[in-house]
Amino acid sequence: MDSPPPRRARPTGPPVFPTNMNFNEVIANRGLEQAFRDMGQEFAGIVKIGRTQLQDAVPMTLQQEFEGFAVTLAEEHASLTDVTRRLGEINLGATAIGTGIAADPRFAEAARRHLADITGRLIVTAPDLIEATTDVGVFMEVSGTLKRSAMKLSKICNDLRLLGSGPQASFNEINLPPRQAGSSVMPGKVNPVIPEVVNEVAFVVAGGDVTLTMAAEAGQFQLNAFGPVMAHVLFEDLKYMTAAMATLRVNCVTGITANKERLARQVDSFVSAHSEWTGPGCYVGRSPWTCSVA
Repeated sequence: MDSPPPRRARPTGPPVFPTNMNFNEVIANRGLEQAFRDMGQEFAGIVKIGRTQLQDAVPMTLQQEFEGFAVTLAEEHASLTDVTRRLGEINLGATAIGTGIAADPRFAEAARRHLADITGRLIVTAPDLIEATTDVGVFMEVSGTLKRSAMKLSKICNDLRLLGSGPQASFNEINLPPRQAGSSVMPGKVNPVIPEVVNEVAFVVAGGDVTLTMAAEAGQFQLNAFGPVMAHVLFEDLKYMTAAMATLRVNCVTGITANKERLARQVDSFVSAHSEWTGPGCYVGRSPWTCSVA
């Protein structure tokens, strides 16, 4: 008979996740936000019809729409920056269950100091090492923040897909860069594959958040044994989000153009544009269509 495989030793102490993880890349990646701002400037003065519940609402500019995308991403940048600060609390020196058994009393401070030097971030030792050893709440917060960012980015991609849909029988307000032939049967069809791949990344991130939440809940007593799957989820989600933002910027947003003639025709034929929103003193400024009354 074959001999049994050797047993792997598994540490019984708390898992130590890299404090920085890959958050530096995500936080530093403000290129997509700036790309939307730049495109907004390029679309200045182009009037279009805004929509609520997929129905025509009131006029706005394409610049305002794209600047809204940029502001959304700026808010997510702020949220991700904030949550990373809480990743700086560590439990090194806690050993098995947080009592510090078998650890040199100087170890916790030495480890904290060296980690701070290596990462360049504020690293602090948790005030209660027993609580810090059993608690994984910060990882749920990180995952939830990533999911929120992914969902908002996916919503932006939904808007881009709709705004670029057509070209003959739909909105067709903007042109997305053609990156892939859509069909051998319909040779003129070009699918919005870049926004779609970002949608798919968002689905993965949402699923990862469910996995991490279940792993956090499944811990018992003084140690959560499911740190490996939590680390896997966070590393993968960070990697996917970084790549998704980069490809959306490079392969889609920076190449978008406006269908000015179609937008002009839509505005000219829009009833509210003539009955309610036009006249002396009406203009599209920082807030949509402000009119002064003589």
